[in-house]
Amino acid sequence: MVLVLCWSGLVAVHAASSPDLISVDFRDADVRQVLRVIDLHMKDATFIIDEDIHGTVTIRFANASAKQALDQIMKATGLTYRPEQGGKIVHVMKSTSLATKER
Repeated sequence: MVLVLCWSGLVAVHAASSPDLISVDFRDADVRQVLRVIDLHMKDATFIIDEDIHGTVTIRFANASAKQALDQIMKATGLTYRPEQGGKIVHVMKSTSLATKER
């Protein structure tokens, strides 16, 4: 599958070697938009992104699963996520928010 989206920060999206893998190149892209691209590739999952999530990220993936991409975005931005409803919902939040919610 080839996905082409246009907005500030997206440099390229390429067809990966497998339909389950993605290749993207983001430079100073809005983190919410990057997460929306990953959301498009997460099968049977819907992302909920907390309102206080903002900022930019520069990151490149080549032939990565959506889960691998999501994990690397979380690591690069200091965010975290919590699967809910058996993985059908992916709740993205600041790491500090997760600690507060688990108390």
